[in-house]
Amino acid sequence: MKKLSPRKLGAIEITAEVVPMAIGEKNERPSLTRMILAADSATGMVFPPDVSKAEDDPTESVLKALTNAFLARGAYPSEVRHRGSFTAIKPFLDALGIASRVTKKLPACDNAFAGMRQFGVF
Repeated sequence: MKKLSPRKLGAIEITAEVVPMAIGEKNERPSLTRMILAADSATGMVFPPDVSKAEDDPTESVLKALTNAFLARGAYPSEVRHRGSFTAIKPFLDALGIASRVTKKLPACDNAFAGMRQFGVF
């Protein structure tokens, strides 16, 4: 496993959206898809997202998306910004010494989702 730098870089934004893509096993009724997206707040760089069924508990997907972001950066963030629906991750962030901030605006994530819509990803 990749070792992370002990120094902390800037903030990461994380959000979830239900997107119009079907997900499910073969011969199973398709389900709506929830995409958990994390992005670097300063640069807008998007990290590998996590995708799950919309009806599933998002906590595991949020932790996977955050872990993907930490590994892609090679360092922990100084802060994770979210809209408030991810309160279950606070103990995880607290254990790592990472601040958690609820905010209405997540420009890096919102721009990424807008770009995906504009270019027909979903």
